Amino acid sequence: MHSLRKGPMRSHVANLRRVRDAIKTARAVLEKTHHSILAGEEATAFASQFGIKVYDTLATDESKRESQEWKSNNCQPNFWKKDAGLVPDPATHCGPYHNHKVSVSKSHSNQYQSQPGGHDTISMIAVDGKNSIVAGSSTNGLKYKIPGRVGDAAVPGGSAYADSKIGACAATGDGDTHLRFLPCFHVYMNMRNGMHVQQATDDAMARIVSVIGHDTGFQGAVVAFDARTREIGATSVGNWNFSYSYQDQSMLKPKVILVDAFHPQKSEH
Repeated sequence: MHSLRKGPMRSHVANLRRVRDAIKTARAVLEKTHHSILAGEEATAFASQFGIKVYDTLATDESKRESQEWKSNNCQPNFWKKDAGLVPDPATHCGPYHNHKVSVSKSHSNQYQSQPGGHDTISMIAVDGKNSIVAGSSTNGLKYKIPGRVGDAAVPGGSAYADSKIGACAATGDGDTHLRFLPCFHVYMNMRNGMHVQQATDDAMARIVSVIGHDTGFQGAVVAFDARTREIGATSVGNWNFSYSYQDQSMLKPKVILVDAFHPQKSEH
């Protein structure tokens, strides 16, 4: 899942298969078409049409080993709900799964549950000499995800958003939760409505926590750049070490900033 935003123009590819240069594919969608999102094998064919290399497989010896170990461990962990009446039980068996013939209680939990496995989203903001702002996001997705799953990187406002007149936002973390709240669009609208960039990022993440609850295991972070004040804001939620880096034309190398965990008050939203 990959996305590119440049001012009012936005392009995305989702479920892209066997293509390494996913951002290049999203850029081709931006520059060559009037569409916003291409997905699946059709997106792969589109990439090939513009000379972007399509591989037979992107699997490596390491990924094959990890997959085999996961299957040997009864496909644990996974993203199937354990109280949804599935057979076999996804808590102890691999699939395929189907509904139990006996009627299932509808009282199963809809509470937030922290995601198994890691996330590897990389999001960036770039500003050129003419103050044109671009934000992009690229991810291989979650380990152990259900095939066909689409996260926040391919959806506008999920893990990236940019407007050269206002600013830009980039995010990483729990993509399924971000997808439900679109934190980068929230940050953008906060800045557009006059919030300081740091307050804008704090407010977006506080909103998520106010809905899913505190101490849930959620991990998420946003970084934003205000085009008018040239300031950066960043907010991280969850028990993890989050940092971002930035560099301008006066710097010989990037500067890394460690972001302390944000703990919103329960009454903030």
